[in-house]
Amino acid sequence: HRQGILPKDAFKRALQLIGHTPQRGDWVKFVNVLLLGLGSLLLISGIFFFLAYNWTDLSRFARFGTVEVALIVSAGLATWAGLERIAGKTALTFSALLIGALLLVFGQEYQTGADSYELFWNWALLMTGLALIARFDLLWGIWLGLLNLTIYFYWDQVQPGLDWPGWEVLFLLNAGALLIWELLSRWRGLVWMRSHWLPRVVTLVAFGWILIPTVALIFAYWSTASGFIASHQAAVLLYAIFLLSVVGVYQWIYPDLFMLTVAALSLIIVLTAWSGRWLVEADGVFGTLATGVLVIVQAGLAGYWLRSLQKRMEATA
Repeated sequence: HRQGILPKDAFKRALQLIGHTPQRGDWVKFVNVLLLGLGSLLLISGIFFFLAYNWTDLSRFARFGTVEVALIVSAGLATWAGLERIAGKTALTFSALLIGALLLVFGQEYQTGADSYELFWNWALLMTGLALIARFDLLWGIWLGLLNLTIYFYWDQVQPGLDWPGWEVLFLLNAGALLIWELLSRWRGLVWMRSHWLPRVVTLVAFGWILIPTVALIFAYWSTASGFIASHQAAVLLYAIFLLSVVGVYQWIYPDLFMLTVAALSLIIVLTAWSGRWLVEADGVFGTLATGVLVIVQAGLAGYWLRSLQKRMEATA
């Protein structure tokens, strides 16, 4: 079509045949899934807020009964709809979220004194079985998010302070999850794992966690705190390995421009922090101006690199 060989009408028809342009049925399916997700989200939020607002007016049995009845109904709907359908998977995800509500009610009712990380850990543990049988990427994303919260609150409540490699542990959790997901998604029997959104979100989170100590080491905000540099000196090495791995894998093995864009953005952040520190310390006004220019230059180079990769991917597709 770009070479003038394929007419415009034929080009539109070709896009329809390969599924590039959504048809009426595709829009109906999209709207159904969207309304199902929004309705489920509003319903689960309603249950949480209903309990919170009417807590003092409800008896112990009413509090537990509200959550348990909703849990039983959602599990029953998942069984009735079937886990091969999006409705069944959504209902099972609803059940997994209600497990957290039940744990919250239990902790408040009996004042167990459990820390936040124990709540999220038990929540993730109890919903593991649902995630395994559902084969639903959203449910696995929630499960991984609970593990992130578990580790974060553990380091915040049990090992507080900056002299602990909490950020690196969180990075390793998400980087390991990304590696396992990408390896398993290539198996024939695990077609449901071939969605792109979850690995991309996990990559964003992994880069975010490792960038915190990396940039902190560059600025050395807490260099006077004992043990900070010693505890986080591996962050730069971990970041470099992850950056090279993401660029290598998603440029040559599994081409993905989004992953490469995230990697380029992270590199711009690190290089800007490193150069900006020295430039601003040398001369505040000139350093600030030079840092802005460097950001523009880096963004331009990254854009040129990504556009060239896009052309190469289109040529080899």
